[in-house]
Amino acid sequence: RRSVRVERVMRRFQIATTILLLMMMMPLGSVSAREFTGENDLGVETDLMRRTQEGLEMVYGRQYKEALRHFREVGEIYPDSPVGPFGRSVVFQSMMLENFDYGYRDTYQVEAEKALALVEKALKSSDQKGWNYFLYAGIIGLDGLDRVREGDYLTAFNKGWDAIEAMKKSKRHAPDFADPDLGLGIYNYWRTAITEKVDFLPRFGDHRAEGIAQMEHARDNGMLVWAGASFALAYTYMEERKYNKAAAECVRIQQEYPQSIINNMLMGRIYTKSKDYEGALAAYHRILADDPKNRRVIWHIADCYYKSRRHDDEARDYFNQYLEFDIPDQYRCHVHYRLGQIAQRGKDWAEAERMFVKSLEYDAKYGPAKKRLEVVRNKQTSDDDDD
Repeated sequence: RRSVRVERVMRRFQIATTILLLMMMMPLGSVSAREFTGENDLGVETDLMRRTQEGLEMVYGRQYKEALRHFREVGEIYPDSPVGPFGRSVVFQSMMLENFDYGYRDTYQVEAEKALALVEKALKSSDQKGWNYFLYAGIIGLDGLDRVREGDYLTAFNKGWDAIEAMKKSKRHAPDFADPDLGLGIYNYWRTAITEKVDFLPRFGDHRAEGIAQMEHARDNGMLVWAGASFALAYTYMEERKYNKAAAECVRIQQEYPQSIINNMLMGRIYTKSKDYEGALAAYHRILADDPKNRRVIWHIADCYYKSRRHDDEARDYFNQYLEFDIPDQYRCHVHYRLGQIAQRGKDWAEAERMFVKSLEYDAKYGPAKKRLEVVRNKQTSDDDDD
């Protein structure tokens, strides 16, 4: 029981850490009407800051080719700044995030290494410390994302911890810089939410209200991360089961980025949790209308049908469709587990056993599948005895 509980908490840690690492560069949808001046109190050249804002807006708008060209140009104009290669690494990671795949990992890593070398060099100077520590946090945090997705939680935790320390240093050098408050707010909220779930983890006190206030401050005052902060707040309110407030944050984002894949996915999850399955399916089908090749949304549609408990046939069809894609083993494990649950729900014990066995072929340590496999095997034995 303890191992299953820890596994569930670690999955929550994976979700929370992913949010922390990606809020600065979340791909949203069509470009908004915002205009950028680049004005700042960080000592950063106005032109460089404006170009940074414009480039991230292209990422938010899912204009990935344009963003790559833009950040390549930034790198040529400002060769000593990490913004160029960091921006390009953000683009590659954002494209992978939409489908939860690894199609651009090698290219991403090349750009990330360039950005890290440049920011480490910049931090040796006494200039622009608040800005450079913020960039450093983003670069190493983004690197931690790959470790999270691979299940290397220890390395990811260390990367995330270093990113948080860098955010704190950024705030010390630039107290009025609101953007680092997003990372600090997520950290303060989730360190409470996670450590409360596992008895052997140390307690830090309840910092959830403080974390929410910091995320709100970043949303209302951030130069770069306002949309990411709104997204983080939506996820946080969903964790708190305040579904109306969570949906309101998604609506805030949708007003400026109506084609946002990430926002529609989160909106679908919020509606699913609040048992508004029709609303959830509408959000997911908006994704397919904008991006018919998106694979991850097929999982969410299948899971929505499964959780409704009224459309098992549709759920099975979409889960099998998802299996046709080239997806990591951990996702194949979860899909076969769901298919086993559907069969178990229909009292097809042999099919349920087959699916749970298949799930464990992809992850032999997956506790929920082990537990259900034992249940269905015992059920079949019981039925045989009755015969």
